[in-house]
Amino acid sequence: MCLIGLEMQSNCVNGGKRFANIRLQKNSNYQFIDNAFVFQIISEVDGCPPPPDILHGQLRGNKKQKYSPNETMEYQCDNGYYISGSRTITCLKKQWSEAPQCRANVEKCGRPPSIENGDIIDLLKDEYKSGERVIYKCQRFYNMEGNAAVSCQNGHWSDTPKCIVPCTASQEDMEHNNIRLRWLGKDELYSTDGDVVDFTCKRGYSPAPSSPAFRVRCINGIFEYPRCIRI
Repeated sequence: MCLIGLEMQSNCVNGGKRFANIRLQKNSNYQFIDNAFVFQIISEVDGCPPPPDILHGQLRGNKKQKYSPNETMEYQCDNGYYISGSRTITCLKKQWSEAPQCRANVEKCGRPPSIENGDIIDLLKDEYKSGERVIYKCQRFYNMEGNAAVSCQNGHWSDTPKCIVPCTASQEDMEHNNIRLRWLGKDELYSTDGDVVDFTCKRGYSPAPSSPAFRVRCINGIFEYPRCIRI
């Protein structure tokens, strides 16, 4: 029989095999596997208390009473403040790595930048306080890539979105490749980036041996047209 106690040495016997002078800690996890005595000491000595609070910011996620070594937590700042230092802290043997600070955004921004094939839907001003934002929109048939909301952050605007050009299935291009739109009775079609369009051969034509597929996806404003040849 093995007795486990704080700073206790035990002589354990299992299957006729004796394990002498094994020092075990209180609350150790242990078990017998294939006549071998296996144990793992779970130490609370190296753990960390709850992470420190910071002014004008908070932790992401829920706090715990105890954290294991190498466990990490992340901070975020309130609106109008930016993070100074690493937003992630790590439990390092009883204490946390240095927590960041949240500093006030005090610098202002000028007019927000314009974007190609897009507009700002808000009324423009000559000056914006830190934390203020504007909303962009793309022209018809253009897809937006990125966040429509752009904010003033400590004198600088955050990244602006891009308006991705649509694909145009023009009558000229279709005539050149002897194809037409399969389902739509139109001479021209605008398709947003990522959309799929079906083509078919004109009457009296059949697919060319080396033709791309007749179901075509719009990619960055370009259709890879299929081709047909006269029967």
